[in-house]
Amino acid sequence: MRTSSLRGIGPKSARWLADAGVHTRDDLQRLGAVAAFRAVQAAGFTPTLNLLWGLQGLSWTSTGSTCPPSIKAQLRADLEVQDAATT
Repeated sequence: MRTSSLRGIGPKSARWLADAGVHTRDDLQRLGAVAAFRAVQAAGFTPTLNLLWGLQGLSWTSTGSTCPPSIKAQLRADLEVQDAATT
């Protein structure tokens, strides 16, 4: 399923994902939410953490789901670890 047709992904986010090389739900599942979020950033966009939460939810189900606080904390930690590794 193309990211542009996924529930919870708006037109701007779908465009960002496509420009970052994430075209399908399978791409998202293969990469994972954090890597897809980083790909959007690397493509020159400035996504908010709401995109990360949405990507994580979509990696679980085809319709998306609410990201619980514990998962949000883990995703933030994953981003911080990557940031520390690149500095």
